[in-house]
Amino acid sequence: MKPEICSQFATKLQELKNAKSEYDTAYIELVEHAGEKPVNIKFASKVIEERKKVITAIEGIKEITEFLVRFEQKSLDILEKTFKNGGDKEYISASLCGFDSERAWDLREEILAKGVEKHYFAMGLADIDSDRAWKMRDRLLKEGVAIDWILEGIAGIDSDRAWKMRNKCIKEGLRDSVFISLVGLDNKKAWDMRESIKGEIHNKSYIILGLVGLDNDRAWQMRDETLSLNPDLDPNNGGGSENIAHALAGLDSEKAWLMREKLLENKNVSNHSVIAGLAGLDSERAWKMRETFLSNGGNEDAVIEGLAGINSDKAWNMRKEYLERRPGSIWAVRGFTGNHLSFFWRKKYEE
Repeated sequence: MKPEICSQFATKLQELKNAKSEYDTAYIELVEHAGEKPVNIKFASKVIEERKKVITAIEGIKEITEFLVRFEQKSLDILEKTFKNGGDKEYISASLCGFDSERAWDLREEILAKGVEKHYFAMGLADIDSDRAWKMRDRLLKEGVAIDWILEGIAGIDSDRAWKMRNKCIKEGLRDSVFISLVGLDNKKAWDMRESIKGEIHNKSYIILGLVGLDNDRAWQMRDETLSLNPDLDPNNGGGSENIAHALAGLDSEKAWLMREKLLENKNVSNHSVIAGLAGLDSERAWKMRETFLSNGGNEDAVIEGLAGINSDKAWNMRKEYLERRPGSIWAVRGFTGNHLSFFWRKKYEE
């Protein structure tokens, strides 16, 4: 099942709800027949069996939660070190999307104390819906950060506060940034908003960017429609842009791979963008494209940036070797959780 349709966490949570319901039913039956003689052990056996299913479902949720925690901690180990060694503050702050731990906030506060371009900082709050994140957004607005950047930093958030901000900004004419803020959202509310504002988007490549991580029929219909109406963007017509290439991040369908190949053939499009757009993909096909790119003299920076969201040993080893040679690289910083667009990989675990 595709991540945008049903995340792993949601699936496991539903399994737990179902198992708990079955356990409760079995327990009630056991109690109702407790006074029978001779004792009918089938009711007790049913309780034991359903209890095992509850425990299995809990373990599944625990596994996903622990994975996200471990990924965050490993990423912060390197981001903190990079910051202390003089790494780019803007890129580090923009690469903390989804990280809401006390440790992540301590790093944010250290970065603010050192001085940072705050629009980067605002984008690094994507996929964080905590009170602390919203207080920070309010603070950044008061300090003069444009609402466009705040909008891009609410990408992936499905709360009432986020929808209230989007609706307010649509009335103020900020539709391009509102569309970007819908990254990672695949529900009716998000699609209704996309449909209602797509005709008024100034930069049409933002429509493509706002669909990052969505590989279903509806998303492809909107991509195809946008490209057909804007031939300067369509790689099949020799068009395209870095935004189009980046927007393929996480897409593993045949249509996505064909588009990547077209973009790689297009001299007007940076190959860096295409390879960076492999973020979230740990498949054999993705690794083959990375390796072919490198063997043909491609820039390693693009490969590292495109490792965002990948937790395999191969990815971590590549990051480690790269950072030993280039400890302050901005591309390595972007190759952990990603930015306000490529963070989407987290959604398949979180929701």
